[in-house]
Amino acid sequence: MQATQRLKLHQNWMLLRSHFSGNPQHLNFAKASFSTDSKVQFHDHSPHVTEFKLNVPKTLNSLDLDMCHIMLGKIQPWFNGSAKPPRVVVMTGAGEKAFCAGGDIVSLYKAHVDPAKD
Repeated sequence: MQATQRLKLHQNWMLLRSHFSGNPQHLNFAKASFSTDSKVQFHDHSPHVTEFKLNVPKTLNSLDLDMCHIMLGKIQPWFNGSAKPPRVVVMTGAGEKAFCAGGDIVSLYKAHVDPAKD
């Protein structure tokens, strides 16, 4: 990977971490779950193309902290060099109504009201 690509990946990684946690030390990558029942499913279409599928159609695939942890758990090995990153990541959503409705306001509210439950 070229230095400029590595720098861009690092910048995107740091932006994603700070945006979803507010406190980068709060992230726990061990929470990541990759089963077919997972809120986020991964499918490697080829060595160069990976799909992230948001899998919570009941909430219109709204992002919650668990989903962010799962995605960051997949991205982290690409960043630290223990796995080769794909050239393309395609993000899709399960269900017929919406790709992603944005942040899951209910879970964000609950996390704010009672941070110990996160």
